[in-house]
Amino acid sequence: MNTLPMTNVPMALAAMEQQREKTRALKQTMMQELLILRTRLV
Repeated sequence: MNTLPMTNVPMALAAMEQQREKTRALKQTMMQELLILRTRLV
């Protein structure tokens, strides 16, 4: 585990939040693609 100086904590939190948002957007896109595929197959 790497240790960050306390001054970097807000920057680290902002970076993690950004990554979480990207992951959420990707997951939402993938779910939409699956739903589209499912409706085409039915």
